[in-house]
Amino acid sequence: MMNINKIFRLAIVICLLIMIYSVFGCARKIVDQQSKNNIGISIPILSHKLAAATDHAELTVNARDFDSTLVFPLIQQFGALVGEASVPTGNQRTFTINAYAKDNVLLYTGSEIVNVSTGITSLTIALRPMVPMLSISPHFQIGHFIESVILPLSDTFAVEIHAYNIDSLRDISFNLNYDLGPFNLVGITAGSMAGDSGRISSEGGSGSIWLSAYIAGPFLGEFLTDSLGQAHIATLTFSTYDDWNSDTARVNFSLTPQSIYSLSGDSLTTSNIFSDDAEVLLLRIPLPTDK
Repeated sequence: MMNINKIFRLAIVICLLIMIYSVFGCARKIVDQQSKNNIGISIPILSHKLAAATDHAELTVNARDFDSTLVFPLIQQFGALVGEASVPTGNQRTFTINAYAKDNVLLYTGSEIVNVSTGITSLTIALRPMVPMLSISPHFQIGHFIESVILPLSDTFAVEIHAYNIDSLRDISFNLNYDLGPFNLVGITAGSMAGDSGRISSEGGSGSIWLSAYIAGPFLGEFLTDSLGQAHIATLTFSTYDDWNSDTARVNFSLTPQSIYSLSGDSLTTSNIFSDDAEVLLLRIPLPTDK
């Protein structure tokens, strides 16, 4: 009787092992035999300066039914991260892009969960900075000026300055440099910096503006940046005019950090701060003529 019981138990164990293998083996077989989709990758780095600082990048793809992470190299080409990924079709594929400088410092990262089908041929992944950075937003915009000496100012455009990944920021100064064009600076407003105690001052205004943002207190626990080291520093508003010898004006904006101080009064090395650039394209709009 004892031998029969042992044989019976052994048979049960063998049946269970066969069932487990059948379930997981078939699942693995299904994944391995899934159709794959070739997805073209072209993710723009909107800042020319930061694109130039990007040395290499990679795309990783993860999913619950993958044995391991898929890794695909990307190259920086004409201001975009470019490559191709062959990914099995299915739901909940996590695509992550990391872009690095020459010394392997992580500049940007971005992630997106995508259901991959045979109809998907490209991806759109927003990249966010991972290093201390002064950024201009938007990176590209179009403005207008009207062909008339009677109408004064015809259009406005704004340039916003943001800080990223700068912890415990109490004081920062920088230059905003730009090409000359058919526009004037008409206003500077402080961003969302530490409530009512955030202040901003400026000098200049023709091709280069020096700005300083700081806490008026100083009050304990108040910073220009939030817990993530981010802040909207300022918005600069420009208004266009007609007196220009061309129907277009392409204006480049760039940032140069001057000084940065933390809560303790320590000066941060400005060379470790990545700075941004942007472009504004101004177009002349002719007035309709009477016939």
